Parts: sequence; structure tokens; C-alpha cells
Amino acid sequence: MSLLRQVVLAALLCCGLLAGCSVSVSNSARQANQHAEVAGTVMLRSIDPIPAEWAAYQVAGRVGDTTIEAMSATGTTWQGSVVLRITVTIPHTGFGQDETSIRCYSYGFQHRIEDYQPHRLGHCPAGAALVLAAPPPAPDLSSRGAARLSALLAGLTAQQRGDANAVRAVVVRQFGLPAVVGAGLESGSVMSVGVRAGDSCLLARLPPGRGTRGAVAAWG
Repeated sequence: MSLLRQVVLAALLCCGLLAGCSVSVSNSARQANQHAEVAGTVMLRSIDPIPAEWAAYQVAGRVGDTTIEAMSATGTTWQGSVVLRITVTIPHTGFGQDETSIRCYSYGFQHRIEDYQPHRLGHCPAGAALVLAAPPPAPDLSSRGAARLSALLAGLTAQQRGDANAVRAVVVRQFGLPAVVGAGLESGSVMSVGVRAGDSCLLARLPPGRGTRGAVAAWG
């Protein structure tokens, strides 16, 4: 089931529990409000900061009578913002016109618990919705990824091995976003390197000389 479909179904269920989801003048607007709150939760599911455009991509699209579009997306989910336009159309069951609500909501991302909460805008931003590109796939952190990391680290120069920023830069080029890369000196001159994506991670210890120790794949 797609993320957008989950957003719509969860919002409809919530609407049904709170208001009975009876067709009325304000029913489509009420559903839009529910979609907006669920969308905020979905956009912030990642435990790591991701580009705001990637977060918006997870909820944008059309399912049934609901369309979610991103009007703006800046920064990341730890320091950024998103504006969504949500359109809900409820078909009329008899004679008459369909009921449609078009509402826009802003989300301010500051790495706070309440960041998921939508703030309804009085007017939607002018212009067309963003054309969002799919985020890159998560890197392979299986045993093949471990072998790849080991070979990458083994090729570093002696000068690079003692510089955490240099090590991190090399690893990021091969294991970039959405993975998170860390590097730092342990006791002595051994460099510790970690690559994590979701619940999967690779860990390695890089001694000053040649080779690596303990490049492994771990699954949560």
C-alpha cells in the first residue's frame, strides 16, 4: 500500500471516529484537515534529517477523491518547511454538485515533537505545484556493502586515515544520502567509521596502517 493511500485511509478512519463522516457542507474540509495531520506524521517518519522535498514526495499524489500537492519545500525535516495543497472532492450521491474543498497547510520543521502539526493558510500560494523527484534508494548495507566499505577504506592514504573529515568525505561519496555517515578517532589513532540507513548499518575500525578491521553489516 502506498504512503499516500495510508495517509488517506488513516485520515478517513479518524474522520469517521470523530465526526461520523456524514456528507455535509464542511465534510470535505474536515477530511482535508485530517489528511493534513496524517501527512505531517508521515513526512517525519525518518529518524534522520532528510530534504524537505523528499518528505513531501512521500505524501504527494492522488488517491480516490483526495489530491495532495507540494507548493513549496525548503531545507530539511530538521530545519526547513513544507506547504501542502490538499484537495478533497466528495461526489454528490443524488442531484446536485460535488462538494470540493481546496486547503493549504504549512509545516515548520525545527526538530520538535510538534513539527507534524499542520498550520492552515488563509490562502494557497499562487503558481503551480512542485514537480517532485523520487528520493534515491537507500545504499546496500548488506555483506556486499560491507565488502565495498572495507575496500574503500583500505585504499585511503596514511594522511586520510588520520583525518575524520577526509574519511567521512570519501565514504559519503559512495554511501551518501539517505544514509548517514560518521567518522571519528577512538583511543590512540584508530578511526571508527559508521554508515547507517534506517535500521541497517555498517561499522568499521580503520587503523593507521593498511587494511581495516571489523567492517560488518548489522541489521536492527
